[in-house]
Amino acid sequence: FYTLSLHDALPISFLFLTLIKVVLPNCLCEMPVFLLQYFSTSFNYTYNKSKNLEFVGNEQLEGKELPHSPNNKFNIGLNFNHPKYFTLNISGRYIGKQYGNDTNSMQLTDYFIINMNISKRISNNISLFLNVENLEDEEYVCYRNYLGSPRVISTTVRFNY
Repeated sequence: FYTLSLHDALPISFLFLTLIKVVLPNCLCEMPVFLLQYFSTSFNYTYNKSKNLEFVGNEQLEGKELPHSPNNKFNIGLNFNHPKYFTLNISGRYIGKQYGNDTNSMQLTDYFIINMNISKRISNNISLFLNVENLEDEEYVCYRNYLGSPRVISTTVRFNY
């Protein structure tokens, strides 16, 4: 049972008892740009500053930022799409500094990951795909003490019938 308030805070309720009240001001900006006939770019930015305003039963968490909620995130991409040749997408994802626990005593560092996708239509019925996540094989912490994915390469053959 959740209660949603459209004011400055979002109370999360359980059996009519407010346990946590948080502030979730955020901003999302997106901007696709078409450069040339076959090229385009994309960019989006998210600002999210979330804090515990009230935490019944653990007042020392009041005023602390929510864990795993970075203040700044953005994605940027460059796309080439030519139906005769192939489609290529290179994208970057930035995740800003964030806290790894409720007390804000564990700060996770920011990171930037580059991904790539390429596809080619072989015929009306067959397409090939190659995806590379974390192209530079960056080592980063994404959750508490867990490392993010290393470089992952995957291929797909799609048959349409």
